[in-house]
Amino acid sequence: MVELNDEGLYGYGQLCTVLRARYCDPRIRAVTKTDGLTWKVKEILQHVLTLTK
Repeated sequence: MVELNDEGLYGYGQLCTVLRARYCDPRIRAVTKTDGLTWKVKEILQHVLTLTK
């Protein structure tokens, strides 16, 4: 889940937290960014690659 907000109390973004609670699936993970700039495809790919290692 790619989000433009803070990781929050539990270390996940807001929508990611809702989805994890709804579907009880720990594989749902958040990639968050809080600098106010839009995501670049390169940034998303870098985060995904680090999560899959």
